[in-house]
Amino acid sequence: MPAMKTHFLLWTRRNPKIFEELLIGDVLSLTLSNYVRTNPTRIYVHGWTENGQNKLSRNLRDGRLLRFKKKRINRISN
Repeated sequence: MPAMKTHFLLWTRRNPKIFEELLIGDVLSLTLSNYVRTNPTRIYVHGWTENGQNKLSRNLRDGRLLRFKKKRINRISN
């Protein structure tokens, strides 16, 4: 069985529509991303039949980024 490559999708105010892929154990992907460690991070874990890019995930992403309009956040989905 091939090894699974676990990754996460990051959205911020700087990239609200196009995600950045963060890989487990890849410090460079995190360092080069728009992730800001001093900003609050909101994580969405989708259900078994969903993915981080489906309609529900996009709606939640947009809602979070709009709700925290004056506050910068990191929004991560798996």
